Amino acid sequence: MDQRMVNGAIILIHGFWSSPDTWAKLIDRIEADDELRSLRVHAFGYESPKLRMPLTPARIPDYNDIAQTLATLYSVQLQSEPRVAIVTHSQGGLILQRFLAWMLNEGRGRELTRLKMVVMLSCPNEGSEYLRSFRAAARFHRHPQARELGVLTKEAAESRRTVLRQVVNARGVDERQCPIPFHVYSGRTDNVVTRTSAQSAFPSVGALAGDHFSILDPDAPGNLTFSTLRKHLLDDLGSPPPAAADGTAEASRTGSTGRAIEFRTLIDHHVEGFIGRKFVFDRIDEFLGRHDRGYFAVEGVPGIGKTAVIANLVRHRSYVHHFNVAAMGVNSFEQFLGNVCAQLVARYDIRTTATVSDFRRDGAALSELLREAGTKAAAAGERLVVAVDAIDEVGDPGAGRNVLFLPPDLPQSVYFVLTVRPDELALRTSAAYSKFTIDPLSADNRRDARAYLGERISGTRLGRDLAALGVRLDDLLDALVERSEGNFMYLHYILPAIAEDPAYYSDTERLPQGLTKYYEDHWRRMRSRVRETAWERSMKIIYVLSESEQAVPLEWIAKYAGESPFAVQEVLGLWRPFLDLSTVGRGSTFRIYHASFREFLRRDDTVRSAGITLGQINEQIANQQLRAIGIDLD
Repeated sequence: MDQRMVNGAIILIHGFWSSPDTWAKLIDRIEADDELRSLRVHAFGYESPKLRMPLTPARIPDYNDIAQTLATLYSVQLQSEPRVAIVTHSQGGLILQRFLAWMLNEGRGRELTRLKMVVMLSCPNEGSEYLRSFRAAARFHRHPQARELGVLTKEAAESRRTVLRQVVNARGVDERQCPIPFHVYSGRTDNVVTRTSAQSAFPSVGALAGDHFSILDPDAPGNLTFSTLRKHLLDDLGSPPPAAADGTAEASRTGSTGRAIEFRTLIDHHVEGFIGRKFVFDRIDEFLGRHDRGYFAVEGVPGIGKTAVIANLVRHRSYVHHFNVAAMGVNSFEQFLGNVCAQLVARYDIRTTATVSDFRRDGAALSELLREAGTKAAAAGERLVVAVDAIDEVGDPGAGRNVLFLPPDLPQSVYFVLTVRPDELALRTSAAYSKFTIDPLSADNRRDARAYLGERISGTRLGRDLAALGVRLDDLLDALVERSEGNFMYLHYILPAIAEDPAYYSDTERLPQGLTKYYEDHWRRMRSRVRETAWERSMKIIYVLSESEQAVPLEWIAKYAGESPFAVQEVLGLWRPFLDLSTVGRGSTFRIYHASFREFLRRDDTVRSAGITLGQINEQIANQQLRAIGIDLD
């Protein structure tokens, strides 16, 4: 495969109270990459001390000072660079916007044509309430940079409006406007700059794993910042793909059009031991047979097995597919568009001059690829079906837009099968559209639940232990199906609990009624077993993990909970049934297994019982983040 070399320069702009050293790990990755190593890297630095020392001749520069210094770097030092990219973190994004606004106000828009791409990470476009609060407490209101980091100042807001109007949405190039692609990301667990503030009104947005600081650490578990930046650099600064024999540019199947996201582990997990769901598949097939195109949505409450349905469709029917998994950081329209478009290009051997950046911008490229792929599928007497799981885990698309930029019009022979929680999908489409709700109490669902239980109890050690206690298998299955209320997540949790203490559950009256009652029952039993001081420590650790919303290593939990790794390991062992453990290299990462348990933890009565507040947990995490860069508010 021909490599696409990047020819140009990249400017990296750090944030508040930081320095060019914050980019060290990302620079190492860039310089070690075969396709990026020719990139000229400039880590732009500026003074951002915590305090101005009295009686010194130097002052702390404000945004205008820094922006005009950046203009000098761009126009003088980098004047010979044919292509330039700028990547910013936090306050660096506001400085970049001030630079662009100043250049345009000076009538220098044509000079910006060499600027081919901007990536902003965790930029407080709408200000930072957290920084505003601690700034006031720490008396930093006189700091000329800190003044701009609370609720957005008038000048910062005007710079953003100029950038949106005359750069992001520019219609051409002249002295007062110049179109430049902006890729804007929030940190998924960022407590300093919220997602709303980071993404603001920019059209091409997404979320990356990490908090306000770990978003820059390519070694952090689940971090995708370098791979995301790499794709943008190759798309926007890379040399064009080789020309085909007919003179048209042919995109590499695994290069400029990107690679599909690998979901094999997730699919394997949900396919293993799968039983039933014929009644769901029958409804899907009925819809496909009745309509020549359309959307079919499978609705169901959390824990009913929606992801398993999609996983089995993919495994046994090889559908084009995408899984939205918020805990993995895979829940943006950009990831969906890039993944599905890459699959369509590869599967249907489509020649296209579009790049990953084109795919991920909006739904236009997807619609065109579906038209071409649908034509090829129809000619072969086949259907093109795209299966998409967990639509409800995707953020609000904005007024007038379909979630994930799903096309309102579909070509013939093209279908989407979606899963979603009840009443959480509003879809604008001219194609056929049907919903099917999996009723937990339906005879079909209860039959599947009973078959699932029979496979896991009959003939197993658990079955023999219960038989020795005088428990009849049929009675137990009937009781479990009734108490589960048809929820498979309940069954996933209760079976290990029964195996751990079969004597206790041999009295089926002790089985909790429903998933929420199961959580409450387990909570009470844990509370009664643990002494007061150990309970407080346990709650702090579990809630720190819950607030992370991503898989994190034990050391991360220990750091932000303020406990020893040994204590964290002990607590996680007690709560193991509710956690997902993954092996990464030589270490392990942990996350809350299912969204329903995280929702239970955040209920008001659960929080009160835990003896903590979510505000305290988030403040503790944020304070640890600030200490990591030398800021101690105590």
